[in-house]
Amino acid sequence: GIYFSAHWCPPCRQFTPAFARAYEKLTGEMGKNFEVIFVSSDRDERAFDEYRDEMPWLAMPFRDRELKAKLSKTFKVTGIPSLVVLDETGSVITTDGRRVALDVKKFPWTPPGVDEVLGDAFVRNDATKSAVTLRDIISTRDGEGNTHNDEDKDRPATKGDKYVGIYFSAHWCPPCRQFTPAFARAYEKLTGEMGKNFEVIFVSSDRDERAFDEYRDEMPWLAMPFRDRELKAKLSKTFKVTGIPSLVVLDETGSVITTDGRRVALDVKKFPWTPPGVDEVLGDAFVRNDATKSAVTLRDIISTRDGEGNTHNDEDKDRPATKGDKYVGIYFSAH
Repeated sequence: GIYFSAHWCPPCRQFTPAFARAYEKLTGEMGKNFEVIFVSSDRDERAFDEYRDEMPWLAMPFRDRELKAKLSKTFKVTGIPSLVVLDETGSVITTDGRRVALDVKKFPWTPPGVDEVLGDAFVRNDATKSAVTLRDIISTRDGEGNTHNDEDKDRPATKGDKYVGIYFSAHWCPPCRQFTPAFARAYEKLTGEMGKNFEVIFVSSDRDERAFDEYRDEMPWLAMPFRDRELKAKLSKTFKVTGIPSLVVLDETGSVITTDGRRVALDVKKFPWTPPGVDEVLGDAFVRNDATKSAVTLRDIISTRDGEGNTHNDEDKDRPATKGDKYVGIYFSAH
């Protein structure tokens, strides 16, 4: 755990002793391999020393102010106390450790999967108003009538593969009211004429249930119950939603395909709107800055020759690395 804190900060002084008790229980009674490094935002070394004496874990030397700044930037720390939890490879488990770290039973505080965040039931917007679960949504049938779900990761893709859109919107929002009918037409074309397995869940930012009900009646898809305000907040945080309308598209394993669905979802030919690869974004030709001013493509750039003169490119993924392996930097600049 990387623990950003300071003695002068009242919330820090409140959280630190509770976190210290949790840490001692984890590493003592529960026998967990967990270490914490205190990264100080104290104003001077004397305050740092005093505060550190209250902690049973490691501390980064106070004099390393440049390293402290780098860590804060790396983990996007905007306030304290803040706890970032890493696994043994250095990968981030959570940057929201402060909120969860006192619950030792959930160590190492791996964030819930999309299915857990979304919850169990959604209202189906049809005559029955029956509830449907995420398991129902991402389960699918292949051409032989066999049911598959997100646990069948190794099966070949079939026509039944599913995609789920999480649609954040509200009736009071003019851009939402403009986008929703166009998106509804695209959805109906995808699921009807084009036969795509695509479901959408409306997550409302409406101000009351009456507005929610009125707006939902304009939509041909599912809706999360309006009363689930806490779940709505979790979803917004999970997918970093900062404005509406916003459309997040998931595959059947719950992995994010795009968080920029609003921009692309009306183009049904590009469903499921997988973002383009770097080679597509960069295009085909660049000017080489030499005497010939000849054009060179990305394929030329990332192709490379091994010691025997054989050409390889990014499709040769299984070949051993050679001295000729290439790296590409994209340099944004101006005179």
